[in-house]
Amino acid sequence: MNNRHRILCLALCLLSIVLCVLKLLHIIRWSWWWVTAPLWGGGALLIIGLLLLLIGLAFAARDGKPI
Repeated sequence: MNNRHRILCLALCLLSIVLCVLKLLHIIRWSWWWVTAPLWGGGALLIIGLLLLLIGLAFAARDGKPI
């Protein structure tokens, strides 16, 4: 893992901790889904992107277009 990935991971972890503390202190009234979004958001975007790619490939194959 290079420095860029470490910095990104550290930033997301710190953001998650800060949001959890703010939620527990009742400073923010967000849903826990949004508070924990820095932890699972990247994976969710990856899955959505892959699903859109598969749907696009399925439509291209159905229409007989070369991929």
